[in-house]
Amino acid sequence: MDLLKTDIGQSPYLALYRQFWTWFKAHAALLFERLKMVNEAEDSFFELLSPQLGPLKERVFFLVGMHDDATAELIFTADGVIKNIVFAEELVAAAPRIDNWKFTALKPEHSANEINVELSGLKFEEKSICFYPIRHEKYPDEIELVIVLAHFTDAQKSSAYSGAFIFIDHLLGEINAVTLIDTIKIAAKAEADAELIPISKLKPYLIWREKEFVEKYGDYYYDSARDSYTGFEAKLKSGSKLIATMNTAALNWEFKGSHPWILKIAINYDGAVNEGFPDAETLAWINQFDDLLLDYFPESDGFINLGRETGEGIREIYFACKGFREPSRITQHLILQFEGKLEMDYQIFKDKYWQTFERYTAY
Repeated sequence: MDLLKTDIGQSPYLALYRQFWTWFKAHAALLFERLKMVNEAEDSFFELLSPQLGPLKERVFFLVGMHDDATAELIFTADGVIKNIVFAEELVAAAPRIDNWKFTALKPEHSANEINVELSGLKFEEKSICFYPIRHEKYPDEIELVIVLAHFTDAQKSSAYSGAFIFIDHLLGEINAVTLIDTIKIAAKAEADAELIPISKLKPYLIWREKEFVEKYGDYYYDSARDSYTGFEAKLKSGSKLIATMNTAALNWEFKGSHPWILKIAINYDGAVNEGFPDAETLAWINQFDDLLLDYFPESDGFINLGRETGEGIREIYFACKGFREPSRITQHLILQFEGKLEMDYQIFKDKYWQTFERYTAY
């Protein structure tokens, strides 16, 4: 089965990008006038725009406004979803030059003094927000931050979280907000138990921590010759079985931080006919898909095959990756190739210490 040898390096949505920009260029003047003249401009604008992205309309979202009196700015955002970032970036990279329009991939960063968010009676602005990091002896490279607000009540806690995330998103820009921070907590100033740092210093702090992290792990690649797979079996709460085959040699590797991104591919199937496991035909398709994954995710390109779990109508496949853009692009290519044969989706998330798999290394 030789599906993608010639085009795996290209975007799976290349034709869609071209089609979208051809349409946009033909309607650019109308869209510009509508944006400037209609009171409910954004709703009207998006009603025209969104359907043109076809299958990407559930993945890439829009923000639009006037950049200046003569130029409209259209921002394509992944809305913080890691796997969708590459497609927002590719879409903008494919954009032609169009008079009166500026196209931006992902929400940009702003200076702390430019941001003023108000939510449920809480104000989020430079003078009212500080932060401090929490260090973990076991996981020293984890970036856990406590965002400190002047005050909030228990009833406002949900709004405090939401407002803090919105502020951080604006301060750092979308790409930094979702890739440089592992965990965010909030606290009122009275609860803070460490020295407070002005929020304007957050980005320099994160860049410094990321530079340290990259210098520590950046040059390490895994050698699949050391692979050693171990079988596991567990009984689930439902009474059915979960069977896993995991690369325990890789899971015990000391340089996990060099591949901090985890790709999780989920294949859903009808498990009712075979005690939670796939039937013979489905298994054959899954095996073909597995073979292609191994072809397109070699360790030399920054991928590590960590293993798979099967049971209760789902097969989950895991790879550790050096980056998040290429695994997203390749996985989407493969999923489209198996459309109609396998029902699949995937996630990409940051896990510097592969804590997701500690249950397999605790024995």
